[in-house]
Amino acid sequence: MTTINSFQPIYSQKATFKANAENAAVTSPKPQTHPGVAVLSYMFPGTGQIINGDTKTGLKHLSLDLGFMAAGLVLGVKKILPVIKQNAEAAKNVIKEKGFVKAIASLEYFKARLNGVSPKTVAAAAVIGALSMVNSATSSMDAYQGKKIIKQS
Repeated sequence: MTTINSFQPIYSQKATFKANAENAAVTSPKPQTHPGVAVLSYMFPGTGQIINGDTKTGLKHLSLDLGFMAAGLVLGVKKILPVIKQNAEAAKNVIKEKGFVKAIASLEYFKARLNGVSPKTVAAAAVIGALSMVNSATSSMDAYQGKKIIKQS
C-alpha cells in the first residue's frame, strides 16, 4: 500500500524544477537588437552581423554579396552591354513611334534594347539577382536575431 510520504519527493522535484525555470527566464534575457541593424544588413549584407559582433557570419554574407555583384558586372559588361549599344537606334525609334511613356509601359523599349541577348544570359542574370536578394534577406533576418545585446541610449 502506498502512503502519502512516497509522493513527497516527486512533488518537491517538480517545485524545484519550476523555480529553476522561472529563475532562468529572469536571468537570461533574449538578446535585443535595433531594427536599423536589420535594414542596414539588408542594404549591405553582412554589416549588421559585424555591428552585432558576429564578424565571421558578417564577412560570409559580405563576400557572397560581393561575389554576386562581380558576377553580375562581368555578365553585364561582357554579354549585355554590347547588345544594348548595338540596339540603341532601334530603341530610339520605338520611343519616337509610341512616345516615351507608352514605350516604357508596354516594355517595347526594353525588347528593342535587349533584342539579341541570349535566353541563357537572361536566365543567368535572373539567377544572380535572385541569389543576391536571398542573401540580403537572410543577412537581414540573421542580423535582427543578433548574438550581442546592443544598448539603446
